[in-house]
Order: sequence, then structure tokens, then C-alpha cells
Amino acid sequence: MQSRDRTALLSRAEVAGNALRTRTSASTLGTTSAEGSTHNLHLAACGAMAAAVCLSNFLVQYPVGWIGTWGTAVFPVCFLITDLTNRFAGAAAARTVVYTGFAVGVPASLLVLPDEPRIAVASGTAFLLSQLLDVRLFDALRGHRLWWVAPLCSSVTASALDSALFGTIAFYGTEMPTERWPGVGEVPHWVTWGVGDFVVKSAFAVLNLLPWRLVRALRAQRTPDAGRRLSDGTR
Repeated sequence: MQSRDRTALLSRAEVAGNALRTRTSASTLGTTSAEGSTHNLHLAACGAMAAAVCLSNFLVQYPVGWIGTWGTAVFPVCFLITDLTNRFAGAAAARTVVYTGFAVGVPASLLVLPDEPRIAVASGTAFLLSQLLDVRLFDALRGHRLWWVAPLCSSVTASALDSALFGTIAFYGTEMPTERWPGVGEVPHWVTWGVGDFVVKSAFAVLNLLPWRLVRALRAQRTPDAGRRLSDGTR
């Protein structure tokens, strides 16, 4: 009788051990798969950032009235890339994407405008500091109850810094035409460009919420728990 009891206990222990090993193996495979997906996202984000920065630097040669250049219309994509990376791969990965854009952007500026090194310095400085601010603000706001607060507030604030730094470093003290602002007086034309640049980037920050909403909807279809958070307005 005792022998049969011991045999039954050993059998149950063996079954429990096999189940534990199965769960551990599945957990390990899941972790490895998640790490691989994050790594692939990180690489894709670095490539997308490099492409966006190059295109923006190329289009900066073509002015568009009071808003500056066509590069202004492309540059907000950089904030979208940074924020998506931050959301799905973390702040450290997002900073790596920023450094990639900076490493590509400065040589691209020198290549497009070889006689204007001051423009390259202004572009690189404004890009690096504004993007790092964006990463920090997004990371601080990622837990907010409303999903749109982190991407919108971080992008608009960082855009203000970017526009202010670029215009000041690139054009302050240079000979440029002035224009009269009601209630202000004469201001250099680059200030008007800077304001227009910021307005356009802020508008695109709002438009960039559409891709965010699409990503969230796709995640809700794949993950029921994400769908419940989506329905109540949380992350």
C-alpha cells in the first residue's frame, strides 16, 4: 500500500515538474520573441529617422512663404518616429534613434549647404536638444490617463524649442530684412519664419495623433486587454 502511495506521489511530482518546465520554456520563448520584435522595431526606427532627416535637409532648399521651407513639413515626422519608439521600445531606444538622426543630419546639412556651416550647427543643435526634450517629456507623461497627452504635449513643447534654437543660432545678428508686427514694431524676417515654423510643426503634432490612433486600434484587435484600455481612454 505504501509502495503504491509513493508511486502515485512520484507520478504526480513528475507531472508537475513537466508542466513547470513547459511553462518555463513557453515563457522563455515569449520573452525571446518580444526582445526580437523590439530589436527589429529599434532598427526600423533608426532607418526611418535617418531617411526623414535626409529628406528634411534636402527640402530645406525650397522656401514656402512665411512658414520657411518644405523641410518644415517633413520634420514633424521625426517626432512621430521618436515617440513611437519611446512608447514601444523605451526611452533608451528612443535616444539611440535621436543620436542616429543627429549623426546623419549634420553631414546632410553640410552637403546640402556647404557654404553655410552656421546653418548645419543650428540644425544639428536644435534637432538634438529638442528631440532629447521630446523623449524626456514623453517618458514622463507616458502613464497619463489620456493616451494623446504624451505624444501631443511632448511634440509641441519640443517643436517650440527646435524653432527657437534654430532661428536664433542660424540667423541672430545677420543682415536680414525686417517687417512690422502690429503692436511690436520691426522684427527680423527670421523671427516670422520661426513663428511660422512652430505653427506648422504644432499642426502636424495634432495630425500625428491619427497614426497613434491607428496603432492603438490595431493593438486593440490583437490584445483584448488593450481594447478595454482603449475604450476607457487610458493607455
